[in-house]
Amino acid sequence: MARNNVIIVGGGVAGLALSQALKVAGIHSTIFEERTKEACLNHGVGGGIGLWGPAQEALRTLGLLQELERKGEMMACAGYKSRGKWLVRPGGYSYLTSCLVVERHDLMSSLYSRMCEDQIVFGKKFERFESNDTGVQVTFSGGETLHGSLLVGVDGIHSRVRAQAFNNMGAPEFAGYRYWRAVVPWSRFSSSQPAPFEAWGTGKRFGLVPMRGGKVFWFAVLNDNAVVHPKETNINHMLLDMFHQDNEFEPLCLQAIESTLPNEIIETPIMQLPLHSSQKLPAYVDADQNVVLAGDAAHAMAPNLAQGAGLALEDVLQLASCLRRYDQRVALSRYDHTRRRRVVVPQHLARAVNFVGSLGTPWSTYRDISCSLLPTGLKTPLFDRLHQFTVGWSYTAPNIGQGLYARVLGPVAFRELPEAQQAFHRGEKNVTCSGIFDVKVGKSVLARAMSVVSGLPKQSISTAKMSLDIQRDRNGCEFWNRCFSGQTARETFRSVQWCESNTLVEAAGPVAFVFELVPKPGGFDHVLKHVRLRGTSMPLPRFVWPRISATTRSHSDQNGWNASIVVRCPEPLAFLFDPDEIILQYEGVVSFPISADNHFVCEDRENK
Repeated sequence: MARNNVIIVGGGVAGLALSQALKVAGIHSTIFEERTKEACLNHGVGGGIGLWGPAQEALRTLGLLQELERKGEMMACAGYKSRGKWLVRPGGYSYLTSCLVVERHDLMSSLYSRMCEDQIVFGKKFERFESNDTGVQVTFSGGETLHGSLLVGVDGIHSRVRAQAFNNMGAPEFAGYRYWRAVVPWSRFSSSQPAPFEAWGTGKRFGLVPMRGGKVFWFAVLNDNAVVHPKETNINHMLLDMFHQDNEFEPLCLQAIESTLPNEIIETPIMQLPLHSSQKLPAYVDADQNVVLAGDAAHAMAPNLAQGAGLALEDVLQLASCLRRYDQRVALSRYDHTRRRRVVVPQHLARAVNFVGSLGTPWSTYRDISCSLLPTGLKTPLFDRLHQFTVGWSYTAPNIGQGLYARVLGPVAFRELPEAQQAFHRGEKNVTCSGIFDVKVGKSVLARAMSVVSGLPKQSISTAKMSLDIQRDRNGCEFWNRCFSGQTARETFRSVQWCESNTLVEAAGPVAFVFELVPKPGGFDHVLKHVRLRGTSMPLPRFVWPRISATTRSHSDQNGWNASIVVRCPEPLAFLFDPDEIILQYEGVVSFPISADNHFVCEDRENK
């Protein structure tokens, strides 16, 4: 799209993250927020935010994950209880379903710390917009107007942008229950840090989540028809009375409430956008009016799955990626299709959690008995799979133009690489470089078979001239063509590389190798995670995995680096072959000169 100004209405989590993602994508944007900076930072103080695996990947893409990991607490999914007994517990910690719990203030502070002064304007209230052939004209309070190529509404559940442009989505509705929440030191009511859980009762729920720094975040949920005390009643007394009824909740829940001061408790009536059938989901975009919604402005739901902030982060990265790769109309269409399909499941399950968790008698009794009758070996895997389904099965942060290896390593680790390696792997331009390598090819039947199957070099070459040509597309894939030329031989090796989650996948022939890139001083190592057939997701049996050692290290010449790749016989097949036999080895020095201002000196071609 044309690099015109994108106007962002809303300076919350989604707005700040979108501005940073667009900056990486090379698109200028300006945020307009009607509140002051202090009001934005302090909004929701006393509340915790859960960030599941996809949200963590989004933050990693923006270079914020390590900072927030120091401020937050990582945990596995919380289990569910009833009358002090576990109904179901998760199977353990996994990348996708792990949760980073942070205070909202810490998340907002980290996002604001990356903003430039000209990226956000405070005290500007959105009034209306008018679309035209060149974009959109936005009017703010006081009559000030601004023209941009696109208007993005990330102004929350009570979005003024949505109210003007998307009447078919409906107005926010009361969910029928209220939240009371607080962040307090766990030492006030417990001798040790409690495990995370959510307890279910009749018309009410209570959850407790540990946080960094000796704190816990607790929340109490009451159906509106269960709140019998007037508002002026002391909040602690009202909650204690409600959660002490029928002895449904264990003492730890009551102790957490009792230890909290009334002014530390925040009450929130839960609002949500109306549900629509999957066939009639309203669009988040209007390409004719040059306007799009993201975050709670598009799909606000009750916080029962702790996915509000995470889905907003996914939204804005997807929007930035689409705007970078396509013209605006196509970009909005692709964004809308991708995000509506992703959000529909958590929208429905968020309502289901409160329905099941606050069932009245006798249905709550039937629920508890059913859960107790299921063996742990069955209900735990079912629970884990349902949770994985809720957060999207798998997630790879979309390409916003930072370069494949920057995506896999993350921007923080990528910036630690030597300048020549950064210049080589940065961005999406096609590059060509050269080097001197020794190529050694094994002579066994296994080595010859792998050469045929994967297209590896078939003969050894000493002191070969290596030329490397990399073609990069806007989906973030890289097509590597290596050519080794000696006095009497010439060998080529072609492969394609792409990013999945936070791993690098390299496919040669029908075989795909999945690597973790581990940062090291002066470079990084490839650590093999698994091997599979290309086009599939199921790993091959471990006994067919070759042993691969691949390292990249800085060279005495700052315009190059040492590269070493060694492929050996799979360890389980060592009884058939020499375990130390090399299937393929190529080692040498890559030359990639850069100028003083860190720009390419060698051939550098814009991709098509």
